[in-house]
Formats: sequence, C-alpha cells, structure tokens
Amino acid sequence: MKQHTIDAASYHHFSERCIHTCLSFGQRHFWTPQQAVKAICTRCGTNGAFPLPVMPTLNDLGELITQSTTWQLSTTTAHEANNAALFAQRFALPEHAKIHIACQRHPDYTRHVDLKSLQGRLQRNPCMRCAAEHKSQYTATLLEEAFIDVGVNLCIELTESALSSREQFIPSQHLLTLHCPEHGILPEKHLPYSLIRYARSYQSNTPCRQCSPDSGNTLNTPRLRYFVESTERIKTHGAQYRLLDSDTDIDSQIAAIKTAGEVPQEKLIMRLELLIPKEFNL
Repeated sequence: MKQHTIDAASYHHFSERCIHTCLSFGQRHFWTPQQAVKAICTRCGTNGAFPLPVMPTLNDLGELITQSTTWQLSTTTAHEANNAALFAQRFALPEHAKIHIACQRHPDYTRHVDLKSLQGRLQRNPCMRCAAEHKSQYTATLLEEAFIDVGVNLCIELTESALSSREQFIPSQHLLTLHCPEHGILPEKHLPYSLIRYARSYQSNTPCRQCSPDSGNTLNTPRLRYFVESTERIKTHGAQYRLLDSDTDIDSQIAAIKTAGEVPQEKLIMRLELLIPKEFNL
C-alpha cells in the first residue's frame, strides 16, 4: 500500500471498492485494496491502460487522458452529456462505446474514439492540425545541425531556396537547394523530410553525389571508379581491377551519351586493368 493512500470516507471493506490516490502523480482510482498493487493506470504504471471502471469520476478520467496524452475530454455541451452518460455505464459498457475527446492544443478539433482502442489511438496519433504544424517546424538551422551531427558539411542556399532567414519555418513540400563547400551548389533539390532521412543515414551519407559515390542512382565518375576499384569486386567477380580511363575522359563520354539521348549505363565503354586474376584469388 506504499504507492497509494486510501480515502477513509470511501473505505468500507478490504474487498470493496474505495478511492485510492497515487502518491507519485496524485491520480485517483476507484478499486479494491487488492487491485491497488497492480499497475492498472497508464499514468501510474508502465503496463497500464485507461480503464473507466477504476476511475472515481469522469473528471479523474479526463485528468488521466490530459496528463498521459496530447488529448483531453471534449468540452462542448453535447459531447460532455454523451461522455457523462457513457461514464455512468462504466461497469457495463456497450460493445461499441465511444467517447468524445479534443486536442489540448486545438480544442475545436474533436474525435469520437472507440473505448476499446482509446489508449493506442490517443497515445500514438496527434490531431491532424498538430501533425501539420509538426511537418512545418523545419528550419535551415535545424537541417544544417542535423548534418553536422553526422559529419556532413552542407548548408542550405537561402536565396536559391527562397528563404529569408535560417530560422524561417519551411513547409514540408518546399524544395531546398544545398551548397557543398567542395562542389558548389548541388543541382538536385530536396524536400526537408528527405534531408532529415539523409542525416539519419537512411539513403546515403550525403546528398552530394560527388562527395559520396554511392548516393543516388545517377552514373558519375566517382561512383564508377569506386565500384570498379573496390576490393568488393573480389567477392562479386573473383578479381580486382583498376580503371585506366581518366575522370575527364569518363565525364566527357557520359555527357556525350546523354546528349545523344542514350543511357550511360548501357553505352559507356571502360578500359580496365586486371590486378588480381581469379585463379590467384585465395
């Protein structure tokens, strides 16, 4: 009984329900003393839920939802009446009982949620307005700091990206232009979320294709040289090679193939030197 205090006025017998108050959070419960040792409430125990039968009043349920999620009980007159009628049936709830809740940040945004999935829906799903605002919280500073954290030296080109400052909020569908200190402005534009994915190493180490030969799907000289001369070719082709063509020659050939409207991956011709033949591969 160290986790709760018992309201003396509500206590009648050890096996009967009475009001308990959690010492850690002040959350009130309506249960038997035997139940008090179990973590039934999600606010007071890691394996708890939002059980109506153990709530002394509707206000206690509202406090539990408010403190554990970004939602609250709806305060519109019709919804309050519906919730009160539902709470009165808490010991014998209808099969498809639903409760009206509202966003704490946007109280006019309400939902009618099935009690069976109340906990999962409220804890995992913010309101649509909150989700939309969250998507617009990107700034150039935030994205650049994310790159710095993973050792990528790129910055957002404000003018090319039509931004007035590094603290301006960027809409989720706004295309951004990046600048690489070594290779200048990158030709590809990126959405804020795609840049966060890069920073989390979801796609590659950097959006700059010249810095990272493995990034993207476009054939380029660094990527080609990395592939040909990698020791991984021992595993895939049973030999190791050296690319004899210069970067300039390969770049010119790729450009000419593209100008002709053809695919470089299909038409490019390379000169290779065999360094470790297959028969000598141990």
